[in-house]
Amino acid sequence: HLARQTALLHLLQLSALVLAVVVTAVLALAGYVFVLKPVGKLAQAIENIQAGNFDARVRHVSSDEFGTLSRGFNGMAENLQSMYRHLEHKVAEKTSELEEKRERLEGLYEVTNLVANTTALGDLAQGFVKIVAHIARADGVALRWSDRGNQRFLMLASQGLPQALLDAEQCLERGACHCSTVVEDSGVRVIPVQEASGPDSLACARAGFKTVINIPVCLHERTMGEVDLFFC
Repeated sequence: HLARQTALLHLLQLSALVLAVVVTAVLALAGYVFVLKPVGKLAQAIENIQAGNFDARVRHVSSDEFGTLSRGFNGMAENLQSMYRHLEHKVAEKTSELEEKRERLEGLYEVTNLVANTTALGDLAQGFVKIVAHIARADGVALRWSDRGNQRFLMLASQGLPQALLDAEQCLERGACHCSTVVEDSGVRVIPVQEASGPDSLACARAGFKTVINIPVCLHERTMGEVDLFFC
């Protein structure tokens, strides 16, 4: 009788031990699925954010505290990403402005150096158009000088223009082309070139240019010539 009770007690103890092991395994699995795994995802997302990857998000859909924490983290990451992109845009703008100012200063220095070290008018004009083409990023530049009555415009120097255009517009009568049309107090003019290919089309259009910017050169309110910037 005692032996049977002892065996039954051992069976109960073994059953309790197995049940304890099973419950422990279930609790460990539940802890991993519902606690450790969400925390690991959150920690991985935080590491990605720290590494500069602002696209990192926590994909944990639930209505518990971890779901609330995940949604809060995703909102914070979106705000950081938006702020970072805005900052990148501002930095790019400032960098572009500084680069533009640097190029202007460099161009002014080159022009000053050119004027100081060049004595021939042809070399001075040719060096000037090269500097202008570099600063304005123009595909072609023409420097035209006018007579006293602004009736004729002579091609003094050029850069990037085809020979056919140079031959056709070496000396322009006033009003013969957009480039030789003097308008009082007109300032800088942006001239869209007509896309025509016939014999009556403009020489700049036949050369493949799409836009011409006309800049008058004035001295004491008198037009001395013009600078024409050609863009394809």
